[in-house]
Amino acid sequence: GGRIVKRMGDGIMAVFDDPVVALGAVCDAKEAMQSVEVDGYRPRMRFGVHAGRPQRLAADWLGVDVNIAARVMERATKGGIMVSGPTLDKVPQADLNALGVTAKRAHRSLLGGKPSGIPADMAIYRIQTGRESVAKQSSENDEPQE
Repeated sequence: GGRIVKRMGDGIMAVFDDPVVALGAVCDAKEAMQSVEVDGYRPRMRFGVHAGRPQRLAADWLGVDVNIAARVMERATKGGIMVSGPTLDKVPQADLNALGVTAKRAHRSLLGGKPSGIPADMAIYRIQTGRESVAKQSSENDEPQE
């Protein structure tokens, strides 16, 4: 449902017409990466999704929204999925449920300052897949109770 615009080193830039399809593709890619192993190493990708109005120039896409998408991705940890608030606003809760994901607002580090290239008032959310949510709940249940 999307198109790869370009490959940049070990990363890719893709565009989608629908943020639900983009989020689904990211979840599928993350799951597919779990089966990749090279000489005992399991690579982990980080993902950033942002919906906006980039400008097309020949086969490439440019503009502020492309830069924001890159900054959103930079906020992800290895194997993490980050989504901008404007994107999440376009994804109905029913579609998040169907994908088996939850969104939790990511808070900026007190020492990190304002992230460069992202509007100060833009929220960013960490997406947890069903497998991550189950693992987190399991580890929380294993903790000693007082």
